[in-house]
Amino acid sequence: MTVVILGATGQIGAYLQNCLVANRAFNVRGTSRKGEAGTVKFDPYKDDWATLGKIDVLINCIGCILESPNNSFEKVHQGLTSLIIKNREKVGNPRLIQVSVLGADEHSYSDFLRTKGLADKELLSHKNSVVVRPSVVCTPGTVMIKKVRFLSEIAAYTFGWLPVPAGFPTHKLQPVMVDDLVWTIMHLCESNYCGVLEISGPEALSYKSLVKLLSQAKGRKIKLLEVPRSVADPIIRNLLAVLVPKLISKGQYDLLFMDNIASPEPAQALTGKRLSDTIPFWENEFSR
Repeated sequence: MTVVILGATGQIGAYLQNCLVANRAFNVRGTSRKGEAGTVKFDPYKDDWATLGKIDVLINCIGCILESPNNSFEKVHQGLTSLIIKNREKVGNPRLIQVSVLGADEHSYSDFLRTKGLADKELLSHKNSVVVRPSVVCTPGTVMIKKVRFLSEIAAYTFGWLPVPAGFPTHKLQPVMVDDLVWTIMHLCESNYCGVLEISGPEALSYKSLVKLLSQAKGRKIKLLEVPRSVADPIIRNLLAVLVPKLISKGQYDLLFMDNIASPEPAQALTGKRLSDTIPFWENEFSR
């Protein structure tokens, strides 16, 4: 079975490529725009798709959480999906698997989730297509880990107190280990499953519980001080998001107030495997 991965050097794509390569049932070709890390150099926006040859499964792992002048949400999410559909016949009309995100919704007020939802809707309007929507994916050294660690650094200068927007601590996410995600995608390559598959780990964590794990790992008591949204919103949205968007953008700030949870049962039923707990992952990452 020939599988091509778009975005094989990204957070999920790199792990997926390694997993599929290890399984000899797959002939895997990972692609990236620069052709680094053993991937095939391929720019889906500029290159001729016919050069990819005949494919059995095409997996799209390309996405962006932060816009740039050359990469808007519309271009990366909706634009690329349209290109995939347009060029599908050129590469042998393969099964399509798109890695999206939990919460993607064409009607969302979040531009990130809205464009993801619109892209998913277009893909699913065609036969033999699957959209995988994972919650926060646990991979070592990710941006989210770095951002949470940064909270500990702030608390070191505020006598252990960490100012946060009111309501933020109680919102929940249900992270999934990257190994479980790629294992699920591997099964989707060979199954007849079509439609949306949400995937999350077995436990729902609040942001408050993550900060508690961080506090325990660092041996430093961190106490959350909830600041009214009327005060926090202007500071974060109009100051921090403008001056240091890599720390937090306006879109990322909005996502902090949306629960990110789903049942792990559909993925477990597909793979026949219980999804892993993620608390050991957070403890290990925060202790570094």
